[in-house]
Parts: sequence; C-alpha cells; structure tokens
Amino acid sequence: MPSIREIIGEGNGLAVLENIGIFNDIARTLIDVWDAIAIDTVPDEGNLASRALVQEIVCDCDRLESVGSNTEAVATFRALPQSKRQIILDKVFPFMYYEVGG
Repeated sequence: MPSIREIIGEGNGLAVLENIGIFNDIARTLIDVWDAIAIDTVPDEGNLASRALVQEIVCDCDRLESVGSNTEAVATFRALPQSKRQIILDKVFPFMYYEVGG
C-alpha cells in the first residue's frame, strides 16, 4: 500500500492525513456517498457518468455531510485545500467513466 505522502504529496494538509486509516475512511465515505446517490443524481443521459461528474456530484452541496456516515472523515476531507482534495478524489475515482444503475 502506498504511503500517504505518495498519495497526496508533500505540503499543506499532509499532517492531517499521516494516519493512513483516515485516508481509508475518507475513501470509503466518498465511495459510499456515490453508491447512495448515483442513481438519483445523474442526469438521464445513459448509464455512464464521467469521473468529473462523479467527483462533482459527491462533493456538491452538503452531500458528504448529509449522506456520509463518518463525520470525522468528512470534516478532515473538507479541511484540506482543494488541490489535496482533488488528488484524493482522483485516487478514489480513478476511472474515466462509472456505471450508474444496473
């Protein structure tokens, strides 16, 4: 498993995630939120959503706070600078497209 330094790099926000457990908690929360809201939030344009759309939908408004069950992971993620959040989002959602529905 890569170190947290390899995942988000050096600099601002790194100290918050020194514990790889919190990264795993953030990743699980992001995925859980996507799983919970995907079918209801993706425009009806087929059954695929782009990575950018998935990332936007998961982080939009207060979805992490209202759907995510790990408040510590959500607060930690929100406290990071946008550049670090984007790195995490790209690691958690690495594919160009995601299937929506069945």
